[in-house]
Amino acid sequence: MTPAKVIARLRRLAEDWRREEARLCEQFGDVIAPQSMRARQIKDTQAIDAAVEMIERREQETAALRAKVERMTKRLRL
Repeated sequence: MTPAKVIARLRRLAEDWRREEARLCEQFGDVIAPQSMRARQIKDTQAIDAAVEMIERREQETAALRAKVERMTKRLRL
């Protein structure tokens, strides 16, 4: 699975959980027990968001390094 596909899947999962949380808040209110499944899903969603950011940052770093290597290779050929 490519990083782009992983990011897309994680974003969909997080968005699904956010929608479910919004629905639960409407139904049961904003009070969330610390050890409840809702609390775990909120923390999991935050972890997913962080993972997506890390993957995106790594992809940007990789692209920057590839561009740098390409520039250096061109200089060596001159």
